[in-house]
Amino acid sequence: GSCLPDRSQIDLTRVKMNLVVDYIHENISNLSFLHQVAIGTKIPERTIRRLIQNKYQESPKQYLNKLRLNEVRKELLLDKSNSNICQIANHFNFWHRSQFTKDYKKLFGELPSKTI
Repeated sequence: GSCLPDRSQIDLTRVKMNLVVDYIHENISNLSFLHQVAIGTKIPERTIRRLIQNKYQESPKQYLNKLRLNEVRKELLLDKSNSNICQIANHFNFWHRSQFTKDYKKLFGELPSKTI
């Protein structure tokens, strides 16, 4: 017997990963927690955690956070009316302004106000 996973196992993993990523992208403004993804995709949380960890070398929490920060950045770049940064951040479930600002600066190297 081979110690490599068989082809059907690899295909199933790929299908699950695609389901997870698609679900996350389609629902990004409503997601804060991994269990929401588990419920939405009917894939166990442990499996999702393993899939994301293996593919992106980061925790699901870090992965979701990075995606949400990217969405905020897109909105800020599109938003010429200079609407409230807080409103945009809140739209993507960032409720703690100081933590949001810190995470944003760490990822993009600038403050949200600079992006605008």
